[in-house]
Amino acid sequence: MVHARRAEVELRGGLFQDFAPSVFHLQHALLPLLAHMGAAVRAEVVRPGYVPSGGGILRLELGGEIAAVVCRGGTWPARGWPRSAPRPC
Repeated sequence: MVHARRAEVELRGGLFQDFAPSVFHLQHALLPLLAHMGAAVRAEVVRPGYVPSGGGILRLELGGEIAAVVCRGGTWPARGWPRSAPRPC
């Protein structure tokens, strides 16, 4: 389930660092997972930037908000769970 909201975010700084997940991981692993959950998120590398010099620009377009978590056995509101409580999924 998704609420219709739209937001644009621009992140500036070092987008790439040795031995760390890159923007490409975000684009090809995390964003498809969020899309499967109902969120419409798009990431665009405007300018690459490397740590520590920075200079990179990443533009994110958020087209929805995750309103529920759907997993085996049911649907739960997408709110934070305390670490001590059992998670539904």
